[in-house]
Amino acid sequence: MLIRHIGDDLVYLGGLDRRLDRFENLFELPRGISYNAFLLLDEQTVLFNTVDSSVSAGFVDDVARVLGDRPLDYLVVNHVEPDHIANINETLQRYDDCVLVISKKGLELLHQFFRRHDYADYRVQLVGDGDVLPTGRHRLRFFTAPNVHWPEVTVCFDEVDGVLFSADAFGSFGAPEGHIFADQVDYTTRWLSETRRYYANVIGRFGPQMTRLLGKLDEVDMRMICPLHGLIFRTPETVAYVIERHRRWARYAPEQPGVVIVYGTMYNHAAHLADELAMKLAELGVDHLRVHDLSKTDWSHIVSDCFRFSNAVFICTTYNTELHPKMDAFLRDLTGLGWSNRGTTVIGNVSWGGHGARLAQEILDRSGNLTPVGELFGIKGSLADEQDADLWTLARAISASLPDCGPSPVLSALD
Repeated sequence: MLIRHIGDDLVYLGGLDRRLDRFENLFELPRGISYNAFLLLDEQTVLFNTVDSSVSAGFVDDVARVLGDRPLDYLVVNHVEPDHIANINETLQRYDDCVLVISKKGLELLHQFFRRHDYADYRVQLVGDGDVLPTGRHRLRFFTAPNVHWPEVTVCFDEVDGVLFSADAFGSFGAPEGHIFADQVDYTTRWLSETRRYYANVIGRFGPQMTRLLGKLDEVDMRMICPLHGLIFRTPETVAYVIERHRRWARYAPEQPGVVIVYGTMYNHAAHLADELAMKLAELGVDHLRVHDLSKTDWSHIVSDCFRFSNAVFICTTYNTELHPKMDAFLRDLTGLGWSNRGTTVIGNVSWGGHGARLAQEILDRSGNLTPVGELFGIKGSLADEQDADLWTLARAISASLPDCGPSPVLSALD
């Protein structure tokens, strides 16, 4: 474990895993992942969460090393997902007078993961919205955050130092490289994309719940945010910046005008069409363009781009008379995350029969707040020369539909 004092009496305990291929066995991790825990050394000591089994060796020994001869008075469990609870039982067994602080729903879930443990044998304090735990100099206030992104979640706010222990909210993919604070790195270039990718894929479905949590947090003066994954935010600029980004994502509002072109293809005809359309959009002055092959790019990156930009084009090849299987699955995943408030264009590609484009549009229509852009366009097998004028017409319609997404916050010191 990495141990670092991040306040007068607050210690970071971080476990970094750069060997894990996929988070939750779903989302690729080219830069790894971190598991963050925190230890408060007040008159009464508090451990906020533990870590994943992949980095848990020696965790409790490291907690003991920081505590020295002192006992551990409280173990706060904000989130009962397995990547944060690997050391709960070992901690409670070593410190048998420690009080487990957890929500009622959290305790129920804990029993599901550790069926051989009877938590009635331990001291347990259930907490809910607004409950306060005084520890000496500090006062810890709890807020429930159901479905951000599990139903049992709480966050904990230190009313004295302004520190928010935010569970999975404000987290990120990626393992820090020495610097654990957002103000120490080029955050917008190096980390924002991984924060967005984490939010969109892990929490994205629960935008209304995230909005409610942000509303609760508007009441407090946050000066530091300590999430369970990723970097710590400790300056007014970085705290305000990451909150604003999450506020926008939670509303499913695009950050920038731009176009994401997504296609599934067997013989690259849809790929050629995607590139032709992208070049026309570029000539029309569209600054932000992304082109993705569903069979090559990890979907979590495509979802992240769809959350970032205002428009998306889906080139829908027909396969066995149905929608290309990967496009079908991707669209269901994307719309299942609540993705909305975007302009969408569906382009069909059929050779000898079927109706893939119609099936794609039906999936998108279920999302509820997506605006179709452009006239119906499709190809048969490959793009014909005589279709170039129609493709230009479509490109102009997409370009004209790009909205003004409003001012984007800037971390001037880091950009």
